[in-house]
Amino acid sequence: MLVTYVMMLYIAFLIDKLYKAFCIFLSMVDGKLKSRRLKRVFVRTIKGTKIQYKQRTRSPTKCAVTKKPLRGIPRLTNRKFKNLPKSKKTVARKYGGYMSHDALKKKILEEIVLKEE
Repeated sequence: MLVTYVMMLYIAFLIDKLYKAFCIFLSMVDGKLKSRRLKRVFVRTIKGTKIQYKQRTRSPTKCAVTKKPLRGIPRLTNRKFKNLPKSKKTVARKYGGYMSHDALKKKILEEIVLKEE
């Protein structure tokens, strides 16, 4: 009798703990926080687990040919990137911000070889 009562108390404790853990998802949040535009970071505090909404890190711009990340172009959100001057947005050469320097070098060499033939 005593064992079953203790088991029932332990099960009730576990259910309560699970409910508190998933209570984060049951609570009503702002409409702007429901979308997946912001990253959800779970932070453990003394009172329990809290959710912090942080800006997602942007993927780097990639070369159209080699698919490697382009150097010299910042990984910013569209809103911040829009306000940058043009000199910070691209690389100052032909196909800058579209092709990597290796791919451009190969392309130029191929064009020279084709012209000679």
